Amino acid sequence: MDMLIKFLVAAVGAGTPLLFGTVGEILTEKTGHLNLGVEGMMSIGACVGFMAGYYTDNFFLALLFSAVAGALSALIYALLTVTFMANQNVTGLTLTIFGIGFANFIGIFILNKSPEGTLKLPEKITAAMRGGGAWRYPRAWRAAVLLQPVCVYRDCNCSFKRMVFKPHQGGA
Repeated sequence: MDMLIKFLVAAVGAGTPLLFGTVGEILTEKTGHLNLGVEGMMSIGACVGFMAGYYTDNFFLALLFSAVAGALSALIYALLTVTFMANQNVTGLTLTIFGIGFANFIGIFILNKSPEGTLKLPEKITAAMRGGGAWRYPRAWRAAVLLQPVCVYRDCNCSFKRMVFKPHQGGA
């Protein structure tokens, strides 16, 4: 039973970033866009954020760089699909493949150049990620996870919501 609880805790921790991307994609679909490149954007942001943290030893610069890299990759998608009217499916899948390939390429490149042969973030950054002061990890993640369904429900006009909360009035 203890192993099952540890597995569930690890699954929730590993799935939370995907939940953020999923909620963002659900809100994007309300505008009429099917962005299949969310995973690629997240990979690009994570790779650039890791590189910034690895080289600068600054947690806030790593967050800033990852947000800017993710926003720039989203700008590429928006420019191609909105301005140039490119196919959303092809553009999104291309961005996913590119983002994952970019992260793997940069990761292997940095790994080969690292003096220890491993990629480990500096202790200063891992301590900031663990929490302390305003960065209390469990509270922030719990609040985000609890607020997401509220935001999605408020903005959702999906058939499930209509079916459950506004039942059919009947008729012949």
